[in-house]
Amino acid sequence: MAAVVLLGGFGFGYLLFGRAAGSDQSTSASGSTPAQPVASGEPVDTLTADGIREFLHRFEQEFRDTTADDVDLYRDDAVVVRVISGQPHRSQRWMFTGGFEPWTEPTNRDRDQATVDLAQLEVDRIGQLIADAPRMVGLPSGRIDRVGIRASNAEPRVTVYVKEGDAYKGWVTATLRGEIRDVQAA
Repeated sequence: MAAVVLLGGFGFGYLLFGRAAGSDQSTSASGSTPAQPVASGEPVDTLTADGIREFLHRFEQEFRDTTADDVDLYRDDAVVVRVISGQPHRSQRWMFTGGFEPWTEPTNRDRDQATVDLAQLEVDRIGQLIADAPRMVGLPSGRIDRVGIRASNAEPRVTVYVKEGDAYKGWVTATLRGEIRDVQAA
């Protein structure tokens, strides 16, 4: 009896987890090679190209689309604001720490507010921009404070914020394709 229960549990676990994990052959939003999967719940360094890929993969799994009002990526977590499904006048802030959890209560939102499609991110180019940003703003020993991805009616933007101590700050703003639009030196 115990053997039957054990084999049944193993078979169900394989169908539920093994096939899902083994069938993940998707590519990143930019069409490049897939990110190496990180176990669910483990921190993801969202300030690297592979980390962004994993974040996007989990985002799409959680919400079944890739749209957001705005996103802030940090070293081991992220904050996402997105419209509530079926309620275009309401949005909610989510915290990502390996998985997504509601962070605040829903709030009112302009129905016409622009959204950004995160599938449009050219992840490798954004990863390179993150790596180059400290040098570009004149803080070669600076660290990345965060990466903001903002919706806009004109064109969504990615801004990489660089910080060195508390006194020196700079940023680089680019398109979702990684084309630089503005550099604010420290």
